[in-house]
Amino acid sequence: MLTAAENAALAQKLKEQEERRLASQSDNWKERALNAMMGGKLEERSEREGRKAELVRPDWMNKAAKDMSEDEIKQTKEFDRKFAMIKDEIEKERKALETEFRKTQGDISDIVTAFDKEVSALYEAKLQADESILKIELQIVRLVQILYFEQFSEEAVTFFMLSMRR
Repeated sequence: MLTAAENAALAQKLKEQEERRLASQSDNWKERALNAMMGGKLEERSEREGRKAELVRPDWMNKAAKDMSEDEIKQTKEFDRKFAMIKDEIEKERKALETEFRKTQGDISDIVTAFDKEVSALYEAKLQADESILKIELQIVRLVQILYFEQFSEEAVTFFMLSMRR
């Protein structure tokens, strides 16, 4: 028997242990990531692998039909039916995956085409901006030439105005 004080101390100790366990659980990022991504399992076992395990034909089913009992014949027919059903499911899954693959390829192709168009449009805009910059630089060079050779003579200004119209 425990006294009231010992019961209270034991309850407090259990409470602290539970709090530490919950705190460590909430800080366990590895565990959370594993649960979020793979359902808490490191090995992923697909449905296909499970179906393959079901497809293992026992050796006794390879006997001739005349050597089998009625129960064995029923089991063999049941196995063959399940085998055909699983084979059909696998074929349907394969076709669905192929369809999804083709759709994804088409989506990727569309995205690449749209990206190429956007890059082309941006390149055209860059060329236009470069052309504008070069035209302005050419005007600046002509102005500097006028200033350097003619010292703002009336003839130079007229020449500049005529060259800007070109």
